[in-house]
Amino acid sequence: MQVRVNYSHMSEVTRTDISENGTPAQQPMSESSIPVISDYQGKPTILLNPGGRYPFSMGMAKARMVLNNVRYIQHFVDTNGAAVE
Repeated sequence: MQVRVNYSHMSEVTRTDISENGTPAQQPMSESSIPVISDYQGKPTILLNPGGRYPFSMGMAKARMVLNNVRYIQHFVDTNGAAVE
């Protein structure tokens, strides 16, 4: 079962892309990039970038891991892959 989540309560949904000079650039998300909530073997999953070239799906354990490490991920993006301090 797939459910397209209504994100209209958010003021602006954006994604971060790396611009031509290597710095993060915020861009509005297209309708095909809005995450889809689904399930796999009875467990909830989220599919990020469902209509894009590189869709990415994860369950609750990986989602929690990402949230616990978001500052390191942000540093990785901000520094274009430099070592985490």
